[in-house]
Amino acid sequence: MNRNVRQGKLLTKLQEMSFFKKNILFIAICFVLLAFSTIGYSALNQKLFISGDLALRAVKDIRISDLKLVETLSGGYEQYNSKYTADTITITSALAEDGSATTYQATITNYGTTDMEIASISSNSTTWFADCTIIGLAKGDEISAGTSKTFKITLKRKANIATTDYVAATLVEFKFQEAKIRYLAYNIGGNSVQNGTPTPDNPVEIQSVGEKTKNLYDYYTETTRVGTKTSNGFKHNGGNNIMFYTVNALKNYVGQTATISFDLTTSETGDFLIYQYQENGIGIKFYTITQAMQANVKQRISITGPVAQLGTKEEYSKGEIIVYKNGFAGTYIVENIQFELGSVATEYEPYGYKIPVKVSGKNLVGELLSGYVDTSNFPEFTATSSNVYKSIIFNNIKAGTYTCSFEKPVRIVRSASTSSHNGHYGVAVSPTTVNITKATITLAHDEEIYILSFRDETSKSTEWGDAWVQCESGSEATDYEPYVEPITTNIYLDEPLRKIGDYADYINFENGKVVRNIKLVELNNDMNWTLNTAVANHFQVAVGDNYYNNDANLVMSNYYQAQKNGTSYYWNGDYAVISVDGSRIRFKNKDFTTLEEWKNWLSSLENPLYVIYRLATPTSQSVSLPEIIKKPYYTKYEVMSDVAPSAFTYDFVEK
Repeated sequence: MNRNVRQGKLLTKLQEMSFFKKNILFIAICFVLLAFSTIGYSALNQKLFISGDLALRAVKDIRISDLKLVETLSGGYEQYNSKYTADTITITSALAEDGSATTYQATITNYGTTDMEIASISSNSTTWFADCTIIGLAKGDEISAGTSKTFKITLKRKANIATTDYVAATLVEFKFQEAKIRYLAYNIGGNSVQNGTPTPDNPVEIQSVGEKTKNLYDYYTETTRVGTKTSNGFKHNGGNNIMFYTVNALKNYVGQTATISFDLTTSETGDFLIYQYQENGIGIKFYTITQAMQANVKQRISITGPVAQLGTKEEYSKGEIIVYKNGFAGTYIVENIQFELGSVATEYEPYGYKIPVKVSGKNLVGELLSGYVDTSNFPEFTATSSNVYKSIIFNNIKAGTYTCSFEKPVRIVRSASTSSHNGHYGVAVSPTTVNITKATITLAHDEEIYILSFRDETSKSTEWGDAWVQCESGSEATDYEPYVEPITTNIYLDEPLRKIGDYADYINFENGKVVRNIKLVELNNDMNWTLNTAVANHFQVAVGDNYYNNDANLVMSNYYQAQKNGTSYYWNGDYAVISVDGSRIRFKNKDFTTLEEWKNWLSSLENPLYVIYRLATPTSQSVSLPEIIKKPYYTKYEVMSDVAPSAFTYDFVEK
C-alpha cells in the first residue's frame, strides 16, 4: 500500500474521530443545557407560581361561583340547564300546575381582598304567570374578602292562572360595589310620666326616658381633695395620698354590702394601702386592703365590704377613700371608678343614666327544639317521645299580630297555653293549622312565654334539615332572613331625657349633642323661701331660670300636682304647684301657715322635693354618642326604656 493511500485512510479516520468527538461534545453540551434548563425552568416555574399567586389576586374580585337545582314542588322541573356568569343567573323551568316550583341554590364568592356588598338585584323575567323569589340575599348584604354567601332562588307558578303556558324563564342580574360602613343616625325625644297624683304624704316619682346605671359614684359633681380631675377619674403627681369621694349620700347604704372597683396606674411598684377615710372617728367604714402594684401597668382593683357607720354624728353624706403609700412621690392615675351594691364587681359603666338602643332582625326564630309542648305541664317545655314535632319558644313577646312562614308545609299542633294554664292566654291561629306554609297569630296579651309547635307535613319525620322558619311582626309574610342575635348599645347621659307639654329634651346624633328643654331642681330648706298671702297662702322660691309664663302644665313635682284653669294658673285643691312670672315656683299646702312649718317639713323629707320645668332658652351640650353600625339582617331599631320616648327617628349615614 503506497504512502498516499495510507495517509488518506488515516485522514479519514481522524476526521471520523473528530466528528465523533464533536458529536459527543455537542451531545454532552446538550445534556448539560437540558439539565440546567430543567432546573432553571423548575425554579422559574416555582417563582412564577408564587409571585403569580400574590400578583394575580385582584383587589376586587367577586362573582357567582356555583348554581345547582336543590328542590322541585308540584311537578315542577328544570326545562333547560341553568347557567351563570360572573354576575347573572339564567333559569328556565317547566311549571305546569298551581304551586309548581323549582328552587336553586347559588353561591357568590368574594375572591378579592376588599369587602364587597350587593349594590342591586334585578330579575328580568318575561314570564308573567310565575314569581321569582330570592331568599337569603338582599341589597346591601356584605360579603367580606375571602368569604362566600349562599342563597336560594325559587321560580313558582302563581295560583289560579288559566293558561297553557308552562315554561318560565328568568334572568337575575347582580351588581356589586365596595362595602360601605353605614351608621345609625338617631334622634331620640324625651318623655316624662307620673303614674298617680302626688300629695305631700304620698309622693309619686317622675319617670323619664333613661334608667339609672348601677354605678353610684358621682365624681362629676365632686372635686378631689388632692389631684387633677379628668373626664373619667383623676390624676395626682407627687405626695403621699389621693382622696376621692366614693358616693353621695353614702349613709343610705349603711348595713349593705357594696363593691368598689377602679383602674389604678402608678409609676412605682410596691404595696398600696387602700382604706376608708374618717375624720375624728366620724365617717363611713368600708374596707382596708393592701394591693401590690406593677409599675406603669393599669390594674383593675376590686374590693367588697360592708358599709358601716363610725361614730355618732348623724349629718354626714359622703364617704372618702384613700389610695396611699408612705413616702410615695410618683404619679397616680385613677380611672373608671365604680361603686355598686352587692359582692361582685361587674363591668364598668359611667355614673348617670343609660338609654339602651336595641338592634335586631325581623326573624324572631332563634332555635328549633325537638318535641312539642305538653300543656298539662305548661309553661314547662316537654320533649315527648313523638320527636317528629318541632317547637319554637318565644320569650316576652308583646301583644299584637305575628306571621310565621315555613319553607315546607307544616301542621301546627300547639299554639300556646289557654287561660287555665298558669294565667297564660290562648292564641288565635289563622288559617287552619293543617298543611300550611304561613300562619297568622294574634296575641291579645303580652306573653311571658309563647310556644309554637309544628310537624313537617310532607315527610312527617324528624328531618327538617336546614329548612327555614320565620316569624315576624305584622300580618304579611316577607322574604326570609336568618335569625340574628340582638345587639344592645347603651347611650350614657348625666340626666335622663324629660318632657313637659310639647317641650322635650332630645339627642341629635349627627350633631353629637343633647338638647335640654327641661330642667330638674331639688328644693331644700336653705333656699330663699318667702310666704305669699296675696293669692292663697303659698310658699315661693326663685329658681333662677326663665320658663314659659304662668303655664302650670309646664312644671311637675314629685310631691305636688300642677294646677291651672284655662291658660292661667289656678289654685285648685289643697296641695298644688304652679310656675309664675318666669322665675318662681309656688307651692300651696293648706297644712302650713308659716315659713318655719314649711322649712321644717322640707328638712324632714327622706327624698327631697323637686320640680321639673320648661326652660325658656334651651341649653345644649356635646356628648359622646355610640356609633351603631348597620349590619346585614339587622332591620329593627328600638329604644328599650321603661318610659317610651316621645320620638325615635333614625336614618343611615356613611362615614
